[in-house]
Amino acid sequence: PSLPPRIAGLGIFLVNPQVQPTQTIYIKAQVSGVHSVLMAKAAALALAATLNDRLNFNNTTFLSDCQQLVHFVNAADQNHPPDWRIKSYTQLFRNTADPRHAKIYKINRNLNTTASCFS
Repeated sequence: PSLPPRIAGLGIFLVNPQVQPTQTIYIKAQVSGVHSVLMAKAAALALAATLNDRLNFNNTTFLSDCQQLVHFVNAADQNHPPDWRIKSYTQLFRNTADPRHAKIYKINRNLNTTASCFS
C-alpha cells in the first residue's frame, strides 16, 4: 500500500580535516513530500553534495548506511533507480559531486550514529 508523503528529518555531518583545527559542521534539516526512508536518504545525500559544492570541497568522501542508494549512485546505468521518486535527488548528487571528484561508500548502520552522510 502506498503511504501518504511525510516530512523527514535530515542529518548531515561534514568534517574538513584540511584545516587546523579540524572543522566540523552538523546540519539538521527537513524535507517534505517523502514517501520512503530511501527517498529521505537520497534527499540528505543531495543536500550534502550541494553544501559540499558551495563550500568548494574537492575529493570528498560521502558515507551512507543505505546499500541500495550507494549501489545505485555508483552504478554506470542511472536509468533504473530502485524508486523513481529518488531520481531528482540522485541526479542532483551526481551533477554536483562528480565535478568535485567525490566518492560515496557504504558503511555499516551501527557506525552511522551521527548522520546519514559525512564529508
